[in-house]
Amino acid sequence: MSQCKVVFWDVGGTLLDYRCSLAESVRERLGRAGIDHVRISDESIAATFEDYFRDEPSWLTAGDERAASEKWAARLLPPELASSVANAADHLLRYETFYKPVDGIDDLLSDLKRRGLRQVVVSNWPPSLPRILAHHRLTEETNEAPAPKSGRAPHHAS
Repeated sequence: MSQCKVVFWDVGGTLLDYRCSLAESVRERLGRAGIDHVRISDESIAATFEDYFRDEPSWLTAGDERAASEKWAARLLPPELASSVANAADHLLRYETFYKPVDGIDDLLSDLKRRGLRQVVVSNWPPSLPRILAHHRLTEETNEAPAPKSGRAPHHAS
């Protein structure tokens, strides 16, 4: 019987899970940007996010993701906050706190590493994924691998 040498991980629901609602996360990020978000409805957040995320498969670079975030911010903010679009876009990209590690995943990743198993994260997440994994200290077990032609970079631990 051959031993397992590699474990493949997905991200959403496997390594990371939602910490809060989308609306709460967006409001937190806009608040950190110093942007008054009181008049932005949960429905507007959901609708503009859906439009924003529809183009996600085309984000091959961090610049693509940033440009999409700026378009989202321009749709999300009321006209009188048009001068805040770039600032909002920067903060909307900082979505690390929208997620939290799945309970027990840190211990499991460490245990598998101690056993000598290589661990690979295979994901269709946007280019910001390495930053998100680093924020949650999942890069100690995972490292960036070369991106496939799809533009998505799997991550792996040696």
